Amino acid sequence: MSFSNQIPPAPVTMVMPPIYGTMVLATFVVLAVVLVWIAAESRRLKSFLPLFILIGGAAACVTECLWDVLDCNWYPQIGPEPLYRMFNISVPLWILPGYALYIGAQGYWVYNQIASGRLTVRKFWLFYLFAWVSDVILEMPNIQLSVYAYYGPQPFDFFGFPLWQAMGNAMAPVFIGAIVYYWRDVFTRFGGLPSVIVPAVAMVAALSAIGWPIWLGLHAGLGYAATYPAGVFSFLLSLGIGYLISQKICVAPEIGIRRSSLAGKAIGSVS
Repeated sequence: MSFSNQIPPAPVTMVMPPIYGTMVLATFVVLAVVLVWIAAESRRLKSFLPLFILIGGAAACVTECLWDVLDCNWYPQIGPEPLYRMFNISVPLWILPGYALYIGAQGYWVYNQIASGRLTVRKFWLFYLFAWVSDVILEMPNIQLSVYAYYGPQPFDFFGFPLWQAMGNAMAPVFIGAIVYYWRDVFTRFGGLPSVIVPAVAMVAALSAIGWPIWLGLHAGLGYAATYPAGVFSFLLSLGIGYLISQKICVAPEIGIRRSSLAGKAIGSVS
């Protein structure tokens, strides 16, 4: 018995464009600006927790090769030396500051909002929308410049960017903020250091919880007949999981006012 290939063919002839060097520099410049804010937060709270979360976000980039295989995402293998190479995927350098910014910095912001009692349901969904839209805005230019590409029968393709991709990415910072907040008593005993592993764990959890239908659809060999229903299912999963989390981490405005009076203690308790 013979079986047809269910793995979509990758665009292996892609070459990294010259704009890559400028993009790497620009991403590190933005990271330097955000690092000033994180350092100020650490000083204000007398805690290394904000810095640990940012570092953990950067370290989470080691998972990128997993998503590239499952999401059918391809970085040009011809070009500058990669940050690392696994699963036959050369992951570029700019992924490191990119993860620190999108996963680490946003994850700390969510934690800060929860701990200070300022995360209402309305703000939660506004953040979800912001994270979703910002992911589209960040990825679209890179795709158009051929810094990387999505391939295969991607559902809801918008000028090369599959819109479903933003659903899991938008939830990753939420998972980080929630995990750090609800296990903050454990972190207190270790100076906040264990929070370094939270971004990678949270990202694997968020992307797996929401992305698995798409992954199955992309590698089923059935084309759009499988990926579009899977995309709808993933979208519903993202909204459903977001709703469940919001019911746990968000507060009513009047409760938030009371909790905000304890914000310094709540956030700074991990030191």
